[in-house]
Amino acid sequence: MRGILAFVCLCATLLPSEVTGQTLRRSLGELSRESDAVVVGKTLSTESYWTADRSAIMTRVKIRIDESVAGALSGEATILVPGGQVGEYLHEVSDMPIFAADEEVMVFVTRLSTGEFIVAGGMQGKLDVIRDPSSGDRTVLAGAGLVSGLDVDLVEGSTSFPAAAGDQMIEADDEKTAVPLVDFVKRVKRLEQER
Repeated sequence: MRGILAFVCLCATLLPSEVTGQTLRRSLGELSRESDAVVVGKTLSTESYWTADRSAIMTRVKIRIDESVAGALSGEATILVPGGQVGEYLHEVSDMPIFAADEEVMVFVTRLSTGEFIVAGGMQGKLDVIRDPSSGDRTVLAGAGLVSGLDVDLVEGSTSFPAAAGDQMIEADDEKTAVPLVDFVKRVKRLEQER
């Protein structure tokens, strides 16, 4: 129960002044600053369970970390996500990401006072990574606000990141832009160095 209470308190303190619908508006810079770690990896498993008082369902997501972009996570990490399904009971939580086994992801995470990790920025903190089957090149699918201000040229495979990119706000839309993962990682690492 203390873990759930800590999660609710954390969410309340992280709410920005601007909220559009259910979506929190974050820039890439804000999302990076709110994160204790940023990792790229593969989802190994998901396990949903009832909280001790049976008031909510939580999901434990186990991720094999292939690259630690920021922070000191390595090996495997378990991330808690509000919501999930236990038997016939489905608990959906708006603006929370859903993980599936065996998917490649980039995740921004925050450590709770209990030592457990949650996804920073709700749905915006989980990005899908797509691998080209023929070349093996990976792209990250990011919301328009996370790539706002970036000069993206997917034909040439290059992306430049102007200094102001971290200051752009995330739009509350579902459109995703494919950006080469290597370039997106470079920008997050640069933001981490600027902290």
